[in-house]
Amino acid sequence: MTSYYLASSQMSASKWAEAAATIDELLRSKGKILMDGPVSLIPLSQLDLAICSQRLGDVTRAEELLQAFNTLWKDADPELRGQVK
Repeated sequence: MTSYYLASSQMSASKWAEAAATIDELLRSKGKILMDGPVSLIPLSQLDLAICSQRLGDVTRAEELLQAFNTLWKDADPELRGQVK
């Protein structure tokens, strides 16, 4: 869960490559998310990685990640869905 907040800080500082690397590592260890944090961090991490990819100019990857996010998020709890626009 700490990695998610680290990536958020990196994104706030426009350190897109560093944030993408942090999020990649986080998503590779989904089991840790399930043990240590809310499961909603998985699609939110995909959304953040899509944003980083877009900022880094990798539009194709950004679109793929956004599609994966939308697939996971479409059935999310309505209260959670309202937090992401």
